[in-house]
Amino acid sequence: MSCWAFWLQWDTTSNALVNWTNVPLQSDFNDAVGILKGASLANTVGTTVVPPWFDTASGLHTGDMASTDDYPVGWTGISGDWHYQPGAPVTIYGLRVVFTGTLHGWNSGGTNYLVRDDPTNATGHVFMDHNGGRLEAMVMRDR
Repeated sequence: MSCWAFWLQWDTTSNALVNWTNVPLQSDFNDAVGILKGASLANTVGTTVVPPWFDTASGLHTGDMASTDDYPVGWTGISGDWHYQPGAPVTIYGLRVVFTGTLHGWNSGGTNYLVRDDPTNATGHVFMDHNGGRLEAMVMRDR
C-alpha cells in the first residue's frame, strides 16, 4: 500500500523561523536504503501517513483473486501526535508539518522502511486534495 508521509519540523534557534530541522528521531525520507531512498520506521516518530487510495479484492477461492478495485480516498482528515521529553529545557519558536510522497513499505535485512516512489518507480499519478489544517502544541511541566 502506498502513502504520503506528513512529519514535524521545528525551529529551536530564533523567531526568524529560518532554521527548520526535523524533530528528534525523524527522517526526511532521503536516507539511503540500498538503491532506494526512504526511512527506517525507527526514524519516523514524528510521522503520520495518509493512503492515496483503498484497495479491495474479491476471490472465488482462498488465494485466488478474481478482481481488485482501487477507490480514491478523496477528502479526509488526518491526525497524529508526537510526544517528546527533552533532557534539558528547549525553546520551540516554530513547529510545522511537511510532507512527501508517495511511499511504500520495504523490508531489507529484517528492518522495515518506508521508501520513496520516485517518478522513475511510480506507476501512474496520484493526487491529494488539501483544504487546510491545524497544529496544536501542549507543554507539560513538572511542578
